[in-house]
Amino acid sequence: MKVNLKRLKDCKVQMSVEVDSDRVEDRYQEVLKTFQRQARLPGFREGKAPVDMIEQRFKDDAREEMLKSLIPEVYHQSIQAQKVSPVSLPKISDVKYERGK
Repeated sequence: MKVNLKRLKDCKVQMSVEVDSDRVEDRYQEVLKTFQRQARLPGFREGKAPVDMIEQRFKDDAREEMLKSLIPEVYHQSIQAQKVSPVSLPKISDVKYERGK
């Protein structure tokens, strides 16, 4: 994980964080496994559908769920690593996700 910290005027800080692709892919696969356990697809028993079919059908939902779980975790780790004490909630923007990058 790469963290770049830029101090702005007053007490504001801008932080950019880059997460390793392996970590993102691992989290994505965990989310797909969770979806697989709960999904009901025609022709398959509950929890027995192949992961590639689950990914095809629930790709956008899995991406969103992965980002929802990974962003807060990475945020907390990065503020601890940079020894920053936030006084308010962060404004998170420019989230870029490309599979394998």
